[in-house]
Amino acid sequence: MMKKTFHLFLFFLVLSIPVSSQTNKQYGIVKVSYGVNVNFDKNNEIYKIHEKFSPGLVAFAELVAPEVDFSLVFSDSTSIFYLEEKLFSDNRAARFVLRNVHFYGRIKQQSNN
Repeated sequence: MMKKTFHLFLFFLVLSIPVSSQTNKQYGIVKVSYGVNVNFDKNNEIYKIHEKFSPGLVAFAELVAPEVDFSLVFSDSTSIFYLEEKLFSDNRAARFVLRNVHFYGRIKQQSNN
């Protein structure tokens, strides 16, 4: 009888450990960084139009693109995607890169919407 009670007690003890360990969820904040790489097809008609109206801008954009960094910061309830604030070697080329990667501003999302 004592052995059976001990095994039953041991069974419930082992069963309760995983259940109680899952109730204490802890979430951290995660940050993911993204870079931009731009390679224009020189035979593409859009490239030729850009070169016609802004000579050299595409070449500068290809050089400035690695300076453009985005970050995604998220937790269990909120996420924010944004452009890292920094100085660019050529602001005009950086704006050109941002227009072509279709980034228009900070995006914040909460779990309730």
